[in-house]
Amino acid sequence: MTGPSTVAPATGPDTVTPGAVPSTPAPGAGPDTADQALAAVTATFRGMFTTMDGWGAALAGRDWPVAGPSAAQLDLMTRSLVSEKLSRPDPTVVGAGFIARPDWVRGAPRYLSWWLGPSNPVGRVPGRPATGIRRLSVDLDPRSDAFRD
Repeated sequence: MTGPSTVAPATGPDTVTPGAVPSTPAPGAGPDTADQALAAVTATFRGMFTTMDGWGAALAGRDWPVAGPSAAQLDLMTRSLVSEKLSRPDPTVVGAGFIARPDWVRGAPRYLSWWLGPSNPVGRVPGRPATGIRRLSVDLDPRSDAFRD
């Protein structure tokens, strides 16, 4: 008997018959317990959070003008912090940056200094290869149809 809840035999190590529900991984193919799964997730994200803490400390430790940084100052600092991480072939980090609190960046009621790595498809021209790190283009004008808050 077959149906949507039936496990079908795989035809290869990474294939599943259409309509079948995948079976439990073979022993040794993944974490065996919840504790092992938690340890794997923790190991993956610990480094990411450590990196972000370092970026935050660098931004907080900067002697910014009393009136706040200019957009160019913030972009230069943010890009210098995130470029190395975004340049690595790491599928867990495809974009990084800084979201400024309202009215902190001089001349910009809202500001997002966000950068995309070469593996991020957002804003890429279809059919063209990725070309390094680029700034995410967003419309931060609340009167615009393209504005997202």
